[in-house]
Amino acid sequence: MEEKTNTKLVIRRTARSSRGNIYTYVCQHSRGTDAEIDPKELKRRYTKRKHVVKNCSAFAKVHVRGDGFIELHACFDHIGHVSDNAWLPLTADDRTRVKSLIEEGVPPSLIVSKLRSEHWDENLSHSMQARICYLTTRDVSRIAEQNGLLHGQYRRNDLDSLKMLMSQSPDIAKYRLVFTENATGDGFIAAFVTSTGQKHLELYSHRGIVFDDTFNVSRYALRLATLLVSDDAGNGFPCAHLLAFRMTSAEIAILFELIKECVPQFDPSIVMTDDTYIFYNGFKTVFPNSRAAKVLCSFHVSQTVLRKHKELLNKCDISTAERLFHATLFEMNPVKFENNFCVYTTWLNSIGAKKMVDYIEKNLRGRQREWALCYRRGAQFTTTNHAESFHNTLKHVLLQSKQNSRLDAVVYTLLRNSSDRELHLIAMNHKHENPSKRQKQNISAHKDALRLYTGVPGAIKQISSTKYKVLSFLGVAKPEYEVTITEEPCDCNEKLNSHCARCGACYKRIFCECRESYKSGVSCLHSHALATFSEQVRNILQSQSQHSMRSTFSSGAPLQALPPSLESENDPADFISAAPEDVLRKDDVKELFQVFEGTQAHLAEIARRLLKENRADLLKDLNNNLERVTQEVPEDINPALARRLPMQVPGTGKKPSLIQPFKTRTKLKAEARERRQFKDLSNTNC
Repeated sequence: MEEKTNTKLVIRRTARSSRGNIYTYVCQHSRGTDAEIDPKELKRRYTKRKHVVKNCSAFAKVHVRGDGFIELHACFDHIGHVSDNAWLPLTADDRTRVKSLIEEGVPPSLIVSKLRSEHWDENLSHSMQARICYLTTRDVSRIAEQNGLLHGQYRRNDLDSLKMLMSQSPDIAKYRLVFTENATGDGFIAAFVTSTGQKHLELYSHRGIVFDDTFNVSRYALRLATLLVSDDAGNGFPCAHLLAFRMTSAEIAILFELIKECVPQFDPSIVMTDDTYIFYNGFKTVFPNSRAAKVLCSFHVSQTVLRKHKELLNKCDISTAERLFHATLFEMNPVKFENNFCVYTTWLNSIGAKKMVDYIEKNLRGRQREWALCYRRGAQFTTTNHAESFHNTLKHVLLQSKQNSRLDAVVYTLLRNSSDRELHLIAMNHKHENPSKRQKQNISAHKDALRLYTGVPGAIKQISSTKYKVLSFLGVAKPEYEVTITEEPCDCNEKLNSHCARCGACYKRIFCECRESYKSGVSCLHSHALATFSEQVRNILQSQSQHSMRSTFSSGAPLQALPPSLESENDPADFISAAPEDVLRKDDVKELFQVFEGTQAHLAEIARRLLKENRADLLKDLNNNLERVTQEVPEDINPALARRLPMQVPGTGKKPSLIQPFKTRTKLKAEARERRQFKDLSNTNC
């Protein structure tokens, strides 16, 4: 009756007597003649009220008599407003249909689109369409909440629900939850290790870990830190997470204590983080005797130096500075690396770039083992792209670019992703499909080796039992590169690895000093040539491939140390340089800024509530106090005209790329010019 007449009636009064009960219903849009409106409600913003008219002619009077008969007097004509089915409630059948789609795992946006297309009738006017045609994602969320279908949400209170989730979820191996009474969130800690992450830590943590943090993943001023490892095929896997207001070494140490309880033999060879000592200090607090070396992401080092070039150098010198620094960063021979670094700094002095030289001396000099690729040969990764990619996927795909998520929803999403990621890798492995790009790059390098070295005598010369000289066909001078093969077998998984499927070349056993050998999991052209055309090397690789170290790990024995190529022969344990004062000072400033961000969010929430409640007196006092504080700031820091507070976004996302069928002549000439410059620089260094 309601859908046919576009009428929703609500009960207004009830009269009870010996003759029966009389129920009076009126239109939901009618306020009534005696209704009073609270003046505060008029100030509420972004609120749509159903009571749009004072009186409406639609009514229903139901008399339920004592003998069981029911009398109905009704009118379904409306006056003073538009009659529309969109204002009607969902029927029981509609709610059941939506509930079934939610249980099937259909996203809310697809539920809305599917039901609208199924029930829309072109022969009816917009106001006469079925109520389900006006379904919104908010209606879907409300139905899911009423039926207990919101995954991870056990209670309306966010923190109570989070506590129940972390205590009852079987996907958590260890966790620690610390609540706080501070409204800014200062002191809150939620650290946990996933069950699947514990397995991957036992298998792959000895090769190295990646640690990175991000922000704006929930409605609170909390940061999310993630610890990841990489498997034999180069797939990153998130193992442990930390949600906290402060991201200091004390909070990081709590997460590593949980890892120590889950994996007693935890002993990574490298710890890759940002250019900060917060993560590494937290790690050394729990593992003071660890062999782990702190290394920096090569991509971030490169981008930071290039930005400094644009900031401190003349425009005509930027291209030369970039070529010299890239030649230094990607040099795999330690002796040539030091020579290139000396050439780079000498050139900066020759052009009078004193500020750039000072920056290099403060941030890079004395820390070569942290950022130079030649000192981490055979490492599992050279960048923090595993962590960056995971955080980007979390924000834009898993959380759908929402920055107002509840804490229990964020934690549940992390747990579900961990389980789904493991099943995805297992499925790809059993289908014999490589889940990474490393195998494709190895096959491409192998084909190039066959094309260039077939029928070329004297291209490979043996120096010793493990060292060879391989002629390079790149550049005009055609230099020779020294290629070394280790006698120790690698610990790669026999089924899931980045070995070349044709010659068996492994980046952990064959090391080349060319600049293409810096890629983790990918053997360069010269390594493939040696593994293909040297019969002695082929025999070594074939004999070693029969002795896999995977059985040692799966049997529960202690993890083996990384091959010696990752460690220094002279000082394998204590070659970590002391933390620069500039970096430590930046860490302290970042910590203070995190506290300020929480205070700022707290003040903004108070101001919004004062605006909503129309408390001008308190809001004025708050503004006066803040203005008095800002006046105490020095004049050189206090801006004359402050910029508006930008909206916090979870991330920039991918930029749209211009699709062109062919490259322009200008682009082709620029690429050819870059190749010539790179070859000339290679010949000069060789």
